[in-house]
Amino acid sequence: MTRSSSSMNYQDNSSIRRVSFFRQLGRMAILLPLTPVLVVSAGLYLDGRSVAEKIATSMVTPLSVALFLLIGFGLFAFRNARWSLGLGLLLLACLVWAGSSPLLANRIMNELESQVESQLPTAENPLDYVVVLGGGTGLTPDLRPQFNGAGDRIGLAARLYHSGAVRNIVVTGTALPGTVTPSSEEEPLMDPAVQAKQLLVGFNVNESVVFTLTGINTSEEMKSLKANPDFWEDKRCGLITSAFHMPRAIRLAKAQGLDLIPVAADYRSNRNKFTILELMPSSQATSTIETAIKEYLAALIGR
Repeated sequence: MTRSSSSMNYQDNSSIRRVSFFRQLGRMAILLPLTPVLVVSAGLYLDGRSVAEKIATSMVTPLSVALFLLIGFGLFAFRNARWSLGLGLLLLACLVWAGSSPLLANRIMNELESQVESQLPTAENPLDYVVVLGGGTGLTPDLRPQFNGAGDRIGLAARLYHSGAVRNIVVTGTALPGTVTPSSEEEPLMDPAVQAKQLLVGFNVNESVVFTLTGINTSEEMKSLKANPDFWEDKRCGLITSAFHMPRAIRLAKAQGLDLIPVAADYRSNRNKFTILELMPSSQATSTIETAIKEYLAALIGR
């Protein structure tokens, strides 16, 4: 009788724990959606309807859903005295947020872009040559050159030429090995330098003042420039590249004995007013942080 009574008590306790577990899980399923509602409401109150709408849209992205689920299950684990599991889930949530936060991405990129002071030339003090590093172009499916995310490099070069601030433009870049077949008739089009030249000519830049240089990366491009002293020796020669890439580009130029004037383009950081939207996870912020990390790693290993 005693054993039977103990067995029944154990089963009853197990049933009670299961009921309690599912009740808490049900409460979490009800309360969890309230968090996005509160965040959107805060955005509406502090920053207005347009920001609140963007926050609401960002709530349904995979990153946001994953973040809120990690936080919710972490708190659920704490409530059930699963301290190690709860702490691990909340730490993972912090890592997801840190790796996708526009606020953090903007701060990191701003620090990187401010390392080298850009010197924008004028028509009164023009550059003889400006070197535009590759990376700002791509090809459409029908092999038409187009701007990519760093296309401001080419756009800035065209604007400076038409304003009289630049006399000659040198564009760089060779397609990575393996990206084209040796027998391809379109192979020259794959080179970033050729793409950039076509785009500049399309913007009414005189073809006779646009020159190309080879190089599959920044280091190789600087070596190609070093081998062509007509572009920089006894000349006022500038360098256009993305602002975040400028510290590395200038360092590699100096390693080749080149004294180039930095002209930054394609700024990724901003000085907009802070809104709650900056706290929301974003895949674009993740990409920005990844870009910054690559630049810092390149500096660390001397690349």
